Amino acid sequence: MGFALAIAARIGLVAQCAVIAVRVAHIARPRIRIPTGTDVDAAADGTPVGPLTGQEAAVDIVRAIVDEERGTVELWGQLVVLLPVFLLLAMMIRSDSAGPVLYLQERVGKNGRLFRLWKFRTMHTDADKLQAITVGKRDPRITRVGTFLRKYKLDELPQLVNVLMGEMSFVGPRPELKKFVDLYTAEQKQVIGVKPGITDCASIQFRNENELLE
Repeated sequence: MGFALAIAARIGLVAQCAVIAVRVAHIARPRIRIPTGTDVDAAADGTPVGPLTGQEAAVDIVRAIVDEERGTVELWGQLVVLLPVFLLLAMMIRSDSAGPVLYLQERVGKNGRLFRLWKFRTMHTDADKLQAITVGKRDPRITRVGTFLRKYKLDELPQLVNVLMGEMSFVGPRPELKKFVDLYTAEQKQVIGVKPGITDCASIQFRNENELLE
């Protein structure tokens, strides 16, 4: 089991880096979209721009649709590449504890729309009904493999399906449970005005959450 965990950790980290690199390359492509009537002489890089004609606007819309479709195809490709990693992690989860491989939980998405968040199961079955907040490594509900998955954030990989379904993006605020969102102030609710993401600044800054909760 120890050898399998080490191999899965290396494969998982490489897979996550590959996914992020592909998406950043896709997002980084420059696009200039100036609506008709906008008085702009040049873009930030000095490229002359101006208001779009009807024909130019139509072409721009078509190009945006094509780019979106290309992004979907790229994501499907990433899922295919990650399939061996998914299968390895699934076998580890099933061999470690009884219960399903995946854990689906209702979360709040953009503009308050509810959706099912996909994750690899890291707790014993029905453990989430016993307690609402994770208390780090001491949490007896977390399985041995679950501790490993959480440490390297591999439990989040199935959320690529949520991205494919248009419910999430790669970067954005982490989606929260409805019972917590209901307690938000009007200012805090502005965060659900955008698509939730697989990762955000807080996820990176507090990536060692389990250690902090000790």
